[in-house]
Parts: sequence; C-alpha cells; structure tokens
Amino acid sequence: MIEIIFSKNAEKTYQLLKSSNLPEDKLLLKIIDAKVELIKLDPQLGNKIKKKQIPKDLHINNLFIIPLPCYWRMLYTLKQDKLEILAFVIDIYDHKAYDKTMKY
Repeated sequence: MIEIIFSKNAEKTYQLLKSSNLPEDKLLLKIIDAKVELIKLDPQLGNKIKKKQIPKDLHINNLFIIPLPCYWRMLYTLKQDKLEILAFVIDIYDHKAYDKTMKY
C-alpha cells in the first residue's frame, strides 16, 4: 500500500494552486494529482537525484524528481518499512526555487 504525505510547504503550495482561478494553475494542479496517482502505482517513477545533490537539511537518503509544466518540479522521497512504502512529497517548486535548493 502506498500512502502519499505532503510536507507543510508542499501542502501550502497545493492549496494555493487549488484556490487559484488561473487556467495554468488549474492545469498544474491536475497534473500534480495525476503524478501522485502514478507514484502510487510506481514509487520510483521520478528521476533519482544523486546523493551528493540532495540538500543535507532534508535528512533523507533518496530523492526523486518529477518534471511538471512551466519548469516546476515535484520532489519526493521513499521510506520503506515492513508494512508499507511511504512516499513523502517534499516540495513543489518553481524553476528558480528548484535551482536554488538543488544548487544548480
């Protein structure tokens, strides 16, 4: 069973997109929802980020990225225990914030 949990920042961004009336925000939200469903089917769907590029303040061992429209990116990590895999959506970034976070 796959459970998707949004971080506080990701949830805030998600809710802002949800409350927006802009067509591009509605499209982005629809694609995020579709990608979340795909992660449930294939937890390693995204491109894996090299360990040396994972920001140390995230305190995680693995990080995946899924490209979104308009240069947005969705980042998530996987944690496996005996009962289930938990996919945590770390954040949803625009291109500028992603470059800063990932030190590009």
